[in-house]
Amino acid sequence: MISSGTIPFVIPKWGAFLLAQLLSILQMSQPPDINYYHTENLHEEYDYVIVGGGSAGCVLANRLSANPSVSVLLIEAGGPEDATTDVPLYALLHYHGPYDWNYITEPQENSCLSLKDHVCWRTPPWPRGKALGGCSVINFMLYVRGNRRDYDNWAHDYGAKGWSYDEVLPHFKNIENCHIKAYSDNGYHSTSGELPCTYPDTQTPVSEVFLEAGQEMGYPLVDYNGPSQTGRCLPLVSLTKPPEP
Repeated sequence: MISSGTIPFVIPKWGAFLLAQLLSILQMSQPPDINYYHTENLHEEYDYVIVGGGSAGCVLANRLSANPSVSVLLIEAGGPEDATTDVPLYALLHYHGPYDWNYITEPQENSCLSLKDHVCWRTPPWPRGKALGGCSVINFMLYVRGNRRDYDNWAHDYGAKGWSYDEVLPHFKNIENCHIKAYSDNGYHSTSGELPCTYPDTQTPVSEVFLEAGQEMGYPLVDYNGPSQTGRCLPLVSLTKPPEP
């Protein structure tokens, strides 16, 4: 409820949402802060030059620059973010906009057969982040490692030495700071890293019904970044909040 003078009035939830959307769009139209660009201390030479300030590039730059004896330059094609990119659920506002590369996929032989020229992502294009942080700017902050078989196929079928799931799992655990009690002793998570891992603060009615339907069908509640991905689960997100009591 909002009070104007002495007369109170109520804004329904949908009205508050539309107001937030309007304020977000106005914020997106503001020119970037010139102080975002720090060019006064650029060097002529660097020990490492990383082209692409996406999720991987930023992590690599952070790790390399931890050594004070080396210099690191991180180059990113995207421009500065605005305040709306700090809100995970606003990611859809940035699809196919200035924070998106708007990629178009190649024609496929065995999928997207009903689409023009068998191109899966033409309208709309495939969303990929174009900003410092890359796709982490527009991925709702979801934390998903992927399927074990993909990693094992890379290692066993394509010769990607060191990329089997059992080999990359220790690195996943090293970077993770997960304080979900249900996952604390399953061998797939840790609390010693820098990347937060938790549940969202709220769940939508649709997600609650979805989980209940899965339970009625006999699907167990699983950790999809754990030993099995067959079941129902809550999404994990890379957000910082107090540990579970």
